[in-house]
Amino acid sequence: MIHIELAIIWYSSLVLAAFSIACMLTLILNRLITNRQTLKRRSRQAVLTEYLLTKDTDEDGGQELRAFTQSPIVLALTISEISTMMRGPAFDGILSRLKALGAEPRLIRLLSSGAPQSRVVAAEALAYFPSDAVRAALWKAYARRAPASQRIIIAQSLVLAGARPELADFFAHLDLTRSEDLADMTALFTSIAMQNPEPVIRRAKIAYDPPEVRAALLRTLGNCGVVEAIELLMRDARDASPVIRAAALDAIGEIGFLPDISALSEALTDDASEVRAEAARTVGLLVEQSHLPDLIRMTSDTDWEVRFRAAKSIAVFGEDGIAALKQIAAKTDNHHAAATAQLALDEAAA
Repeated sequence: MIHIELAIIWYSSLVLAAFSIACMLTLILNRLITNRQTLKRRSRQAVLTEYLLTKDTDEDGGQELRAFTQSPIVLALTISEISTMMRGPAFDGILSRLKALGAEPRLIRLLSSGAPQSRVVAAEALAYFPSDAVRAALWKAYARRAPASQRIIIAQSLVLAGARPELADFFAHLDLTRSEDLADMTALFTSIAMQNPEPVIRRAKIAYDPPEVRAALLRTLGNCGVVEAIELLMRDARDASPVIRAAALDAIGEIGFLPDISALSEALTDDASEVRAEAARTVGLLVEQSHLPDLIRMTSDTDWEVRFRAAKSIAVFGEDGIAALKQIAAKTDNHHAAATAQLALDEAAA
């Protein structure tokens, strides 16, 4: 009986070992096939890119170019690569040649691929084909279940392809509470604001979204230099949330224009350290000389970021600022203020 049990265990071990070896060989074979396909794809992409960049016309009626564009994914990757090299009439000419060979419907079909990466590549290429059919296909792809990062790439392509949606149309398919998706969402806000900032302003005005999302909207308006958003930013500089107040002040500083400095004056004594820090930075960006005494006082703040931002902004005021920093650095009764002032002086001299 014992011999039978040992034989069963032995045969089971052999079967498991054989199964493990088979799985390992399958993985190795799959990796080899994938690597070969990748190399082949890159080779075709390089040939197609060179052809499009070196030949302005297709003398054979497009037959050679048609042969190079048999693979939709190679076509999509090539368009995206060339878009990083050129813009304007030359790039438009390449797109026209590809469109004449039926590139658009083939990329739309690739957008329905079961492979997520293929859908992303197709979406990036379709951004340069601003037709109703493309926008409809991109909307359909955006509505499909997918990670937020992929959805946002498709949304950016929609904007570049000429769609003019409200942010609510995009937010309906995003989880605004996921902080890890905020960077991707900010990229989307920027794409929209660069084309037309009004949807971003309208969304920020309703103050409906979570504070982190609202803050990203405000910072986007600042980074894009949207002067039309100043009234909104002045309002939000007094918002109940310190996250919003800090973001509004940051945006005001980036725009570099503030018709009424009362909100900035209040922020310099805000209870929240992040707001005081942004206010100090904004004073420097706006070069508000009247607030130089406030900045000098803030070099003694209990928060390091506030002290450093204040000292950096003091250095902006030329000889007066440098003289003030030297006086602070020479103090012996406040080590923190002196050290921060000296750091700002060192950076100013570098």
